[in-house]
Amino acid sequence: MRYSLAAGDLLGVPSDALLGWPFAGVAPGFDARAIERELIPIRDTGEAVVEREVRGRLLGNSDHEHVMSYSAFRMNRASGRLGSGGGGPTT
Repeated sequence: MRYSLAAGDLLGVPSDALLGWPFAGVAPGFDARAIERELIPIRDTGEAVVEREVRGRLLGNSDHEHVMSYSAFRMNRASGRLGSGGGGPTT
């Protein structure tokens, strides 16, 4: 997961510490289940979601609703297998 540096203060977590976190762990005030449901077709078809707008509350600033957008895409290993962990570079 990556986010803009401007959002870092709102999240209160350094970007390198977010790798491997589920979306709900970063932004529990957002509808993480709905967002994660959108990730399944990306995994299955490879068709990306680009600039999907969502509203919710962030860990470091839960008193205010925030609007953010996210993009998601499938990562494949060089061997063609899904995933980004181990087994060589991703494409």
